[in-house]
Amino acid sequence: MVVNGAGQVGLWEDIAGRDGRIATLRAFRRNIVYAAPNSALALKRWQDDPAIQAWLIYNIWAIAHPGVAQIVPLEPHDRLYRDCGVGLTMRGTASAAAREFVAFLKGTQGQAIFRHWGWQTAPRE
Repeated sequence: MVVNGAGQVGLWEDIAGRDGRIATLRAFRRNIVYAAPNSALALKRWQDDPAIQAWLIYNIWAIAHPGVAQIVPLEPHDRLYRDCGVGLTMRGTASAAAREFVAFLKGTQGQAIFRHWGWQTAPRE
């Protein structure tokens, strides 16, 4: 099962296609039993359909839902990383609360929250 929404469009293609072989993409595609429009619907399907043997999703979902599935790490050369940036709109720039929120996210407490849920908070070297 894969998720084709909620920021994960193309995730499985990026992983299966890393080796540059179309045959790998085709083989992976043949084994997709459900393409969920979002992660919540994927979770529901996973819980409702015991025939599904694997679910490709970001590790943060397994951290947020302990015991639902076993995390099987990908080999280092197959792992993908996505940025979770934050920015202010022109209206947000004028808002003290919005600026304070962004500062909070960048600060020690905000970074601790991200780490708690499985996000990396410092660039990998």
